[in-house]
Parts: sequence; C-alpha cells; structure tokens
Amino acid sequence: MSIIYDRKTFKVHRDAQEIPVKAKVDVLVCGGGPAGIGAALGAAKGEASVMIIEKNNCLGGLATSGLVTTFAGGSIFSGSEEGNPKVKRRQVIKGVVWEFIERLINEGGAISPEEFHEKGYNDAATFDIEVYKRAADDIMEEWGINLLYYTLITGAIMEGDTIKGVIVENKAGCQAILADIVIDATGDGDVAYMAGAPYKIGRNEDGKTQPLTTMFRIGGMPEVGKEQIEKFSKFPKGKVQPYFLFWEAPEFTYGHVCVFGTPRKGEYRCEMTRSVDKNGLDPDDLTRAEIECRRQVPRIVEYFRREYPGAENVYLIDTAS
Repeated sequence: MSIIYDRKTFKVHRDAQEIPVKAKVDVLVCGGGPAGIGAALGAAKGEASVMIIEKNNCLGGLATSGLVTTFAGGSIFSGSEEGNPKVKRRQVIKGVVWEFIERLINEGGAISPEEFHEKGYNDAATFDIEVYKRAADDIMEEWGINLLYYTLITGAIMEGDTIKGVIVENKAGCQAILADIVIDATGDGDVAYMAGAPYKIGRNEDGKTQPLTTMFRIGGMPEVGKEQIEKFSKFPKGKVQPYFLFWEAPEFTYGHVCVFGTPRKGEYRCEMTRSVDKNGLDPDDLTRAEIECRRQVPRIVEYFRREYPGAENVYLIDTAS
C-alpha cells in the first residue's frame, strides 16, 4: 500500500489495498466494557464462537480505565428514600452482571450492594479495579472467548444493508474480522455509525450533551467519624457516610463534593471535575476537556486537605485514562 501526499491540493491519497482476514467468528463484540463483557458471555453460553475487540489494554472500559468503580442499580426499594438503611431493598437484576459481582466479592475485590446499603449508601457494589481486570480476563479464558486488545475499529464491512464484520488497525497493520453477528458495545455507537445507522446527538432543543468529567482517585482519607458528620451536616444537601461523601461546594465547576468509597481503606473515587459545552465525539473537544479536567484535580485535592477533618495527608493516586 502506498500513501501519497499531493502538495497542490493539500490532500493525502491512499491506494486501494487487499486486507487480510484475521478471523471469522459467530459473534464479534466491539468494545470490552461491561456491556461487551455481558454480550460476550451471553453468546459464549449459547455455544457461539466469540471475539471481543478492545482499544485499551484491559476489559472494563469506563469501569476500569475510566475509574467508575461501582456497579449501580439492580434493586427496588419499598420506601421513597433510597440509601436509607431502614428502607427494604429487593434485588431485581441478576444474570451475568450478578455472577460477575459475586466473583469479585469472592476474590476480595468488591463490596456487595447489601453492605453498601447497610452503611447508608445507595444501591451499588464498589470494586477494586485491578481485581476486576484480572477476573474479567479469567472469565473470558474460561468460556473460550478470544480477546484482542490494543485494537481500533476503523470501518464496517457491509454486504448490502447487512454488517458482516469490521476493519481494525493495530500494530499488525490493517486487518478484517468477519462474523455472523456483530454487536456494537463501543459506548458511542461507533460501529453502528460506520454501518450507516441513523443517530442523534444531544438534547433536542440545542444538541448539547452532558458535561465531560475525568474521574480520579485519592488516598489517605480518614474514616468517616463524628467530627466529619457534624462538620458537613450544616449543608442542606450534605451527606457524609462511610462510603459516600456529598455536599455543596460552589467554588468548583461541578458544584458539589461527590466522592465514593472503594474496597481499599482510605481510598476514594472522586467525581468532581467538569468541562462544559464540549462534544464527546470531537477529538479536539475531548483533548481540551481532558487537559481542563486534569488541571482541576490538584485544586480539589488541596480542598480536601484544607477542609476535610483529618485529611491533611490526602494524596492523588491517579486520574482516568
């Protein structure tokens, strides 16, 4: 294949090329986040040959690389106040998701929704990211699911209106992967878009989307005690509990402190950065938002050191990648 730059037209031309077929499977799952994991396991349990294509170096998507360290939802409550330990909780979603959560709990890598709820938090299971990554790899191997990391999907292979596979790019070059069924679990509907499916971005009135956020983790936080609860009970929307810290903080773009506990003592996941009026499908906007949010993090860490009782030695662990 040759790629030629035309100086006069300021364009680059790429010759037609013959693309090698890397694999042919029954079910091809594009994206290895929680939805992709569930889709792949469901197909494998139906005795299909399955492959997952993932751009990162692990499964989990936003759950792992994005530091969104909770499985939320899955239950209904008998009362109106979700998160109140006195309200009766009934689990209504199980299946593949619950199988995975149970595995993480058994491996010491997650706190169950029951324990979270008993501590006063809402309906969620929080997990250790590294245990999640390893457990997901192990489950894929146990079910004979092929994984392909470090691989970008760049096109859909079509036969009329039917998708027959995808084009991928990685260190091995350009390849084709064929499948009887292609499942788009990319998060942004990339494969559906490449296949020509209709789509809509943002809200109806102006096309704007939710602000962008970079999650981050902090360590060295003290356990929640009487001092912390009394200090922040003055906020009308404040809540300070062992696994959840929330109160108004207008000095930040996000407007609130919003911090979730993890299975590790003293470690919390922070949802407090915000970049507004950005398009999550625009690479330039994504770049600007990432830089903007990353610059907000040190100021937030310093806020905890200054304002939260006993948090003088809080430190930044990492930001989402």
